[in-house]
Amino acid sequence: MLTGILGLVDDDLISIRTFRAAKERLGLGAGETECILAAEQMGCVLACDDLAARSAAKKALGLDQVRGSIGLLRMAVGANMLTREAAYLAYQLMRNCGGYLPELSADDF
Repeated sequence: MLTGILGLVDDDLISIRTFRAAKERLGLGAGETECILAAEQMGCVLACDDLAARSAAKKALGLDQVRGSIGLLRMAVGANMLTREAAYLAYQLMRNCGGYLPELSADDF
């Protein structure tokens, strides 16, 4: 069962010095860098659809603390929030709108 909360990150959580150093070290955009730092500080799971950011986040946070679009859909199916068919339709919509996702079938969910 999925549990958790969604919330805002306090602006004071990450210092500008820490942010700048991480941005340079990771080579990512500002948003991706801040999300990784926030997840690290808060000890929470990071959901991200950017491949480079997910790779950096897995190194910083650990494999079990990072989710992508397909992983979120699979979690929703596992929690009976979506059927496999609904997850596959959502996946197809993401691909049709330009999402860079691998070729999958409904059985993959």
